[in-house]
Order: sequence, then C-alpha cells, then structure tokens
Amino acid sequence: MEKLERPIIVPWDFSQVAENAFQHAVFISRILNRDILLLHIVAEKKDVEPKRVEMRSSADKLGKEYGKTPFAEVVDGSIFKSIGMVANDMKAEMIIMGTHGMKGAQKLFGSKALKVVVSSPIPFLVIQDKPRKETFDTILLPIDFKQENKEKANWIYYLSRNFGSKFVILKSKSRDKGF
Repeated sequence: MEKLERPIIVPWDFSQVAENAFQHAVFISRILNRDILLLHIVAEKKDVEPKRVEMRSSADKLGKEYGKTPFAEVVDGSIFKSIGMVANDMKAEMIIMGTHGMKGAQKLFGSKALKVVVSSPIPFLVIQDKPRKETFDTILLPIDFKQENKEKANWIYYLSRNFGSKFVILKSKSRDKGF
C-alpha cells in the first residue's frame, strides 16, 4: 500500500454516491492540502488484483473530470473492519463515505455506513449528494457531556478554521425528570 501523509479516504463501490463523496473529498483536500485515497474492499484475496485494474481506471477518469487524481487501493476483508483499519494504519485525516440511505431491515439494525463509522476513531463525513458549493458556511456540533465531545469540538474547530466557517455548538436541555 502506498505511503500517503494523512490522506482523505473515500470508500469506493463504483456508485454515484461514492462519486459524490469523491467530489466532497476534492474540495476538502484542496483546502487541507491532502491526497485522496479511493479504497475498495473485496471479500476474497483472489479478487484484489483484478479489481486494481478497474480502480486505476476509475482514478484516472475521476482525475480528468475533477482535476485531482486520487490514489487507489484494493484490500480484502469486511467493509465494517477494513475501512477503519486502513484509515488507522495510514493515519488518515478523515473518511468521506457515500451512503445510499437505509432500506428495509437497515432501519431496524442500522445502515452499513453507520456500522463503519462506529468502527473507527477517524473523523467521518457521510454524504449522499454532490456538494452544493465548495465550502461549509456553518458547522453545527450537537453535544452532551460525554468525553468524546471534546475530540469532536477540536475537530470541528479545525475544520471551521480552515474553511472560514461559523462554528455553532448546540446543547439540548435534559428532559429526564430524575435529575
């Protein structure tokens, strides 16, 4: 696997929502000065090399279309574990993942995207649509009193500083009558 410095990882399944995620990665990578890694996961090791050819073709096509050629990698495993493992190994800046939304049983048990997000400490941006513009005017951080909110606040501050965005913290009132 290529050694990149804190890349933005885009899980790649050759779908339109993955391409939408790539478009977000392009504008974010330009501001944060990061490379982009398209990551495709296959179930079996024998499928890695054949998919690499297809991935290189996708990377070249995306580079021509959006002006930023990503690196491409194929690994075998489960999307629920492999995306987080690769991101941790590469010390990724963030993961930008497209989601098709929840359908059927996913509404009961959670979407694939949600399962991937909770399996990694790397910051995630989960999207469906193309970027409307190449900035974030306002970044909203809903919080409670958990320790991980400090980490989230630091990350949101970092993004808002780099994007010149307004940073809003929202704390909801507790409605638990036991307090």
